[in-house]
Amino acid sequence: MSTICISTTPSRRASFTAGLLDVAPILLSALPFGIICGVGALEAGMSAGQAVLFSFAVFAGSSQLIATQFIASGAPTAVVVLAALAVNLRFLMYSAAISPEFSRRSLSEKLGLSYLLTDQAFAISMRAFNQDRTGLRRISYYMGAALGLLAAFQLGNLLGISLGGSLPAGWGIDFSVPLIFCALLTTAIRNRSMALAAVIAALGSMLLCGLPYMLGVFISAVLAIIVGYAHAERSHAA
Repeated sequence: MSTICISTTPSRRASFTAGLLDVAPILLSALPFGIICGVGALEAGMSAGQAVLFSFAVFAGSSQLIATQFIASGAPTAVVVLAALAVNLRFLMYSAAISPEFSRRSLSEKLGLSYLLTDQAFAISMRAFNQDRTGLRRISYYMGAALGLLAAFQLGNLLGISLGGSLPAGWGIDFSVPLIFCALLTTAIRNRSMALAAVIAALGSMLLCGLPYMLGVFISAVLAIIVGYAHAERSHAA
């Protein structure tokens, strides 16, 4: 008598849905973040069409905010680009951490996955992968989380671009930005090196906030990465 083996591996649809459901609680916070980025692009002098293209081309909320603020302040193009790149240096570490999960994929697939990489998608996906859910389809789960965020964020951008400066100041939606990053930060810190880097970045940003073109953010980010990496290497060598 033949034995019928029933696979317990979730389907791609089930894994995609799992990622979407896991990211759902923070989609409402991604929406106002997108609205802020959309309004900021208009305030920097972009047309509605340019703001939409800018949002989809960059798809990095923190870099979009930094870039539009620098553009609005009249900063040189080189400073705008360097500041945006500095803010996104963390994605080098994200990519290195998550790349083993997608190592068998083609270059074109990896490029598409890298475009969708965000703080939230990384944190949620790595938490699920580290929990070693039975047979979880990595790509499908990641796509569920990442595309959910893309949709919410870009919807917010479109709303911000459409509404322009008509949003009531009393809404205070700009406060959602630090809340998002604080929530991600507290769940992402897993060792002393990461905690040290977070402290250095926070203190540096406060102490150097008076520098022109928000260069304090750039300097603090680079310094935090260097100190955190040096401490991790020393800990491994000990």
